[in-house]
Amino acid sequence: MSYCQYTLQDRCLAASVNEFAAAGAATINASPLAMGALTSQGAPPWHPAPPEVLARCARAAATCQERGADLAKLALQFSVTTSPCVSTVVGSASRANVRRNIAWIEAPTTTCWRPSRRSSRR
Repeated sequence: MSYCQYTLQDRCLAASVNEFAAAGAATINASPLAMGALTSQGAPPWHPAPPEVLARCARAAATCQERGADLAKLALQFSVTTSPCVSTVVGSASRANVRRNIAWIEAPTTTCWRPSRRSSRR
């Protein structure tokens, strides 16, 4: 089980999955929300990621919110639907969150990306 290594902001786990499988080990992805970094609430103070990574995650959450999307939903859908791992484990603090996560996983994949004026001028 690997934490925070197959998310929207870090996909390094994907490079090792075949190697693990060749050795007879299944790979489980955990924490697709990067321990809270890929949510509108942001990471807790103890989060081990560098400040610049957490700042980028916060900007991504704000951009999604501005565009009517939820970064946590996008991150969860991404990890569950594209992961090369056998399973993805999502921690939750309540039954309501579990129900919400199930609904998000079953919903059509969404995105908060739409080219901004600035990016469309490039």
